Amino acid sequence: MRIFLIVIFSVIGFGVQAQVGLSGRAMSQFEKGNVAKAEELVQKALEKDSALSSPYYVKAFILYETDSLYKQIDSAYFYMKSALGRFSAMDEREVQKHKKEGVDSVSMLALKQKIDSVAYNRAEEVNTENSYIYFIENYAGALQEGEAIENRNALAYIKAKEINTYESYRNFMEKYPDAKQVVEAEEKYERLFYDKSTQDEHLDSYLSFLKKNPDTPYRNEAEENIFQIITADNQPQSYRRIIGMFQKGLARKKAIDFLYHLLKQRGQEMEPNLMNDSLKYIDKWDKRVIFPIRENGKYGFMDASGELVITPILTSVGEEMLCGNIDNGVYKAEGGLFGLNNAPVYKGELDNWDDLGGGLIKVEYAGKYGVIHKAGYSILPIEYDAIKVIDSTFLQYKKGNFWGISTYSGKILTKPLFNDIIWQGDFVVLENGEKYSIKSIGKLFAAANGVPLYFDMPYDDFLWGGDEIMWVARDDAEALFNERLEQVTPLTPQKIKMLDKGYYIETGDEKYVMKEDFSVIDADSIQSASFNKYWGTLSRSGYYSLYNIQKEQLESHHIDSATLIGGHFAVSYSADTVFLHTPDSTIQISKGDQLSLIPAADSKEYIITQGVGAKVIIDERGRKIYSGSFQEAKALGDQMIIISKMNKGLISNEGKSLLPFVYEAIGNYNNGYISLLRNKKFGIYNYKKELLIPTEYNQNIKPYNQSLLVVEQGEGFGFVDVTNKNYGDTSFDEITYWNDSIALVKQELVWKLYDIYNDEIVNDNIKSIHFIKQEPAETVAVFLKEKGYGVYSSILGEVLSPTYNDIINVGTKDTPVYFTEKHVVEAEFYIAIYYSQKGDMLYKQVYEAEEYAEIYCDN
Repeated sequence: MRIFLIVIFSVIGFGVQAQVGLSGRAMSQFEKGNVAKAEELVQKALEKDSALSSPYYVKAFILYETDSLYKQIDSAYFYMKSALGRFSAMDEREVQKHKKEGVDSVSMLALKQKIDSVAYNRAEEVNTENSYIYFIENYAGALQEGEAIENRNALAYIKAKEINTYESYRNFMEKYPDAKQVVEAEEKYERLFYDKSTQDEHLDSYLSFLKKNPDTPYRNEAEENIFQIITADNQPQSYRRIIGMFQKGLARKKAIDFLYHLLKQRGQEMEPNLMNDSLKYIDKWDKRVIFPIRENGKYGFMDASGELVITPILTSVGEEMLCGNIDNGVYKAEGGLFGLNNAPVYKGELDNWDDLGGGLIKVEYAGKYGVIHKAGYSILPIEYDAIKVIDSTFLQYKKGNFWGISTYSGKILTKPLFNDIIWQGDFVVLENGEKYSIKSIGKLFAAANGVPLYFDMPYDDFLWGGDEIMWVARDDAEALFNERLEQVTPLTPQKIKMLDKGYYIETGDEKYVMKEDFSVIDADSIQSASFNKYWGTLSRSGYYSLYNIQKEQLESHHIDSATLIGGHFAVSYSADTVFLHTPDSTIQISKGDQLSLIPAADSKEYIITQGVGAKVIIDERGRKIYSGSFQEAKALGDQMIIISKMNKGLISNEGKSLLPFVYEAIGNYNNGYISLLRNKKFGIYNYKKELLIPTEYNQNIKPYNQSLLVVEQGEGFGFVDVTNKNYGDTSFDEITYWNDSIALVKQELVWKLYDIYNDEIVNDNIKSIHFIKQEPAETVAVFLKEKGYGVYSSILGEVLSPTYNDIINVGTKDTPVYFTEKHVVEAEFYIAIYYSQKGDMLYKQVYEAEEYAEIYCDN
């Protein structure tokens, strides 16, 4: 109970002089400490003067002053509200009477505020959402109402965050829509609602979410996930599917960008209606060779035709850019990598970069690698130790000692968990230690759609059977899987041998041959078996069978024995009958004949039979192509056989005699040309060209072109035609191809261009040669002569006269751009002139020495 001391009555509503009537007497008794008497008098006043305000005021006052532990504060508020209500309803005479007694709106509001304050203290002490709700609902208009609302909202939001579900935030926003936490609550609601709706990471979930919530702030994220799932196979139809699904937005733009670069990689064109202005600009310069220029202290770029690509506005470019050879639409400058439209491709520091194809670029910085897309998308962050592209479909990345897999657009499919990843047709083999897990490519695509990948590493070994079959082993168990990872043979203790077609399986005492369709060829028990590419010999109880692997059928049954020769032949024995089985036929041979194999590198084989008489060579079709006495036979290419007697001769695979038996050596087969040696002299032969140069030269003869050969006759090298007719000089130290009629020859340490048919030197005194291009269609080289460097082409002739101090190709070998230097020593400046492939001037600039160093390619 509060102790009421002497209080100035004007403050509390009564002066001593106003202590009249029951209310005044009650107050007087309360002041004297007679609380019970005061309560009795105020009760009588309420009963007698119920329409007046003063009894309710005094009652509220007494309850307020005697309150303990907030037990009476609500009652005090009730009477205070009643007092205020009655005061406003009284007529003027009663109001004046109350005012004379010191009871007016000011005193009543003062008491109400004190009661409000105590009630608010109670709410603060409890400090729950409900305590503030109670205060707000029951003490309307209190000065603390705003603060109570804020506290109520804050506590409700704390509770929502503790629950942290989209439902808890939604309930908060619905309950308190004006709360200042609504902005944050809405953000959290949207995030959690999106996460909950798409937690399985399946395509259907993302599509359903966008359909129901088209205005979600997570639309871009949802579209990105849809993009990642649908385009996991990096195929044009997948990007077109995205483009068809979205008429606008980031996913559509990204799909168009990826599709453009993918089609370019495949040599295809994008649909014109999908080409936006940016792609049209990029397409204009795509595959054009560009090179840097420098003007007024700034860098720009020009293409090989002299058209300005980027005006000189760049303060710097990558040092490697100075040497040109830029044909991938990206250049390095201060701040990162940029497209030819000056749009940033990558912002940040980098040491090196490499075009991976299909729009992807591998970026290196501080020994780590990442991947970006030419359209500016980040694919993989720069944090990996190695990255490589797999079949233009996947990225294989390495972190530490372990590899992982992502899609082409950067969706992680496996964490870096594996020592090695081996790609085999429709399968991917993941190695950890000495154990393997086998997954199908389809499983990787499914992982992009949220289907979990499990790696139990169950196998000790594997072997891809080609096409759609994988053999695996674990302990003594073996099995075969198809491309859907379905077991086509169970994983049980057995031995499986993959044949060229079909399989041979040993399970305990049971042995059998299985066709490609996994059906067994017959039910008869097999005791043992041997196989080559075409044949299988099956040992059974008391007899043999011969199995044709390519036809998947038994050719001979119930024979006495059978054996294999090489990869293509088999021999069967039955009583006194012997058959040679070739891939195409079966022929009978004499029982006593000895058989030997002529192997061939290109997989063609021949059989030699030797009986009482001559040896016979039989080809794979079963034809007897040669018969006679000889020591050795050796296949040469796929159309010839060298026969060795006292000397060597040559026959065709049809048995036709090509070269007589007069040569000591026949060999060095290269592109149809065969080197011949007789009496320590060399000749050359070409079966298809019907060319034979007799053995009369000191070294191996080399073809120069289709009609000329290079020969050595003592003094040096010269030329003969296919009829062995000499052409021109034969005293050269070295001959290199330039074009069909002019050769690059070396004589007395000096290179020259020599007109073969006119026996004339057409360009002399070449001190050194740097080849820009050296191909059958054209040779291009920089020659150093007496007065300087020049450029020469085997087609165009002299492109640039030999008057320059330096010449560097800043284009490519197929589209060269010649950066030439003329140094004016007296004036200490350099003239840099750029020329086209044909020698047309593209650009010229004069530099002082310090400035020249900023554009010179020091390669």
